[in-house]
Amino acid sequence: MGSSASNQVNGQLERRGNLPADQEHWFAMSEKLLARIRAIVPLPDYCLGVALEGKKIGFVVSLAEIIAKGGVFKGIENKHAFEAVRIDGRRRAIFWPRPLTPDGEPMIDIDADALVEMARSQSLRHQAARSNIA
Repeated sequence: MGSSASNQVNGQLERRGNLPADQEHWFAMSEKLLARIRAIVPLPDYCLGVALEGKKIGFVVSLAEIIAKGGVFKGIENKHAFEAVRIDGRRRAIFWPRPLTPDGEPMIDIDADALVEMARSQSLRHQAARSNIA
């Protein structure tokens, strides 16, 4: 079997070595299917406005619940720290420059697919709550 190692080049994965046919197909499909973040905007109440590449309409996701739970997310509880959110070089995740791991890497990051899933879940909970009001 060939090597499946890869490198990042200009925001794209670069294959190294020969890949078996099943991995080659996965590699090609994953490059097309993985969401890329076009823009991120910090909003009040620990919300983020998110725009994905290739999509005309963005969405809003709330991080209030996970920040309130503390843990690693306590590091972005401060308004100015929260507003420092950035998009990573691959455009597939967001991160905060502080806090850092002992290795100097950002401690908090969330990938695009997780943001989409969080927004879907929040929307479904909101819809369920509204239907119970009536």
